Amino acid sequence: MTMDVAGDTRTRLLPRVLEMTATYFPAGAGYGSFDPAFRRFEQLGDLKQTYFNQAHDDLLQIVIEGGGLGIALLTGALAWLLVQSIRVWRASATTTSIRMARLASFLLLLMIIASVVDYPLRTPFMMALFALFTIWLYEPAAMDNDSAAANSLA
Repeated sequence: MTMDVAGDTRTRLLPRVLEMTATYFPAGAGYGSFDPAFRRFEQLGDLKQTYFNQAHDDLLQIVIEGGGLGIALLTGALAWLLVQSIRVWRASATTTSIRMARLASFLLLLMIIASVVDYPLRTPFMMALFALFTIWLYEPAAMDNDSAAANSLA
């Protein structure tokens, strides 16, 4: 609570991370290569007993490691999430799967916003939740149709 934001490692090293983004664009440094790639940009004043092994910003890390292709994949995924979210929020039905899809849309938005200033999707648990919410967002009407068909067979 007493720490100054400017003294935070993420804030202090952001210029190096942005420099990495420019240096490795458009090809990218390669997925999983942030740690060794960052060492090229570290300065003597940056060295501490701990090390900076992630960009601490999921979106920037995708750009650094994936380059232009990473941006294209990220843009496609975000566009799909946006289109699906609009579909479920505009749906006139209020079935259970539509309500779950709306909840998933909201929770995915929170995770994406958090990814701008942190790296929540680096943990397996959060990755699993992101995948689960994406499944909930995917074609809720089809899930209702499948449920109705299963109930009619029973």
